[in-house]
Amino acid sequence: MVVALQYAPDKEEFAHARQHLEIAIALSGEYHKLFWSIFWKTSPGRVKRRIRSQCNQLAFDTYSHMVELALLLNEYAVKQTSVGVPQPKE
Repeated sequence: MVVALQYAPDKEEFAHARQHLEIAIALSGEYHKLFWSIFWKTSPGRVKRRIRSQCNQLAFDTYSHMVELALLLNEYAVKQTSVGVPQPKE
């Protein structure tokens, strides 16, 4: 995702999609930190359940931002494609 952010256009109309990508990257980093913050074999069950629940919430939020990014990216692609297409003749 970081590579996608580096190559994302800096155009104003793409800014909202870029923001979703930045948030998704931050959330996935938080997921990674949280998942590896405990020793899974030796931790009590309640700690595992809490961490797993928090990880599930972070994963859901990351996925939601990625879906929104995909929708905005499709809209941007349609606009960019239609810019160079001439009007049909009647």
